[in-house]
Amino acid sequence: MAHTEWWQRGSIDGIPAVLQPIAHILLQVRESVGEIVEPLTEQEWNARPAGVASAAFHVRHIAGVIDRLFTYARGNALSTEQLSAIQSEGQALLAADVATVLGALSTRVDAAVAELRTIDVATLGDFRGVGRAQLPSTVIGCLVHSAEHAMRHVGQLSVTARIVTSKRVTPFVSADYKVPEALETRRFRLRALTVHDVVKDYDAVMSSVDHCRTIWPGGKWPEGLTLEQNLIDLGWHQKEFQTRRSFAYTVVTLDESKVLGCVYIEPTRKQGYDAEVYLWARQSELASGLDDDLQAAVKDWIAAKWPFNSVAYPGRDVPWETWRAIPEERR
Repeated sequence: MAHTEWWQRGSIDGIPAVLQPIAHILLQVRESVGEIVEPLTEQEWNARPAGVASAAFHVRHIAGVIDRLFTYARGNALSTEQLSAIQSEGQALLAADVATVLGALSTRVDAAVAELRTIDVATLGDFRGVGRAQLPSTVIGCLVHSAEHAMRHVGQLSVTARIVTSKRVTPFVSADYKVPEALETRRFRLRALTVHDVVKDYDAVMSSVDHCRTIWPGGKWPEGLTLEQNLIDLGWHQKEFQTRRSFAYTVVTLDESKVLGCVYIEPTRKQGYDAEVYLWARQSELASGLDDDLQAAVKDWIAAKWPFNSVAYPGRDVPWETWRAIPEERR
């Protein structure tokens, strides 16, 4: 994405000063459209959320509007081909035709900018009739409206693109990936956290309040946590595990008599990472080195068994201040 807009990049050679804003807007339209539609899939090009116009319509319409209004500015009526093009603006767009549609817009903008160089500014106030009804306008009125109308549709295109791409669901792990059921060491076992662990999990959390607050500094959890709320939380974690959106593992003794902590494997939007992992150990076990043992085992396990390329351990490998400063990206 450019760091400046066209109006900030200086004059366009050969274009009269009074027409410079029109040239700047048209060039900005072309650049902005390219940036907005670059990530769209074929389905997203044609999506009409809440019945609004599709991205495909907006891009075709922008090119058509510029073409038609420059035609009116010349004092000409629309041709049969131009009238037919209006009817086709809303047609579905195939992925194979995206380059053609964008190319048509680019060519139209180039032609419009070239035409601006030929316009006699003395004629800008001349009458021009628009449409079959010959609605009153002027040369400059048609030219300005071509730019204004095109940019208006850029704004609508931007909103539509944001809506349709926001509906994407990027899977945290692929559908064919077999999520590990457990990790077992000589000291503890990790397995999926479920509602059946509520009592032992609640005991582990409430006996480790001070330590848990250091895991997510600035947060209030587990302040005010009740057994009922803990049940709700565990139900949510269990459902997330079932739908493969995130994975919470309880850490238990080998005889399952006591919960020793938890491990949370979660998706992330932080640039450069594809997962973030949090873990805590029961406060009464810290002196025995459980936290260090758990962290080492989990890191080895994730590196060996999970499909991630770059895993963050916020507050451990990455200081919290650094972690919070890493930009996020849409996923």
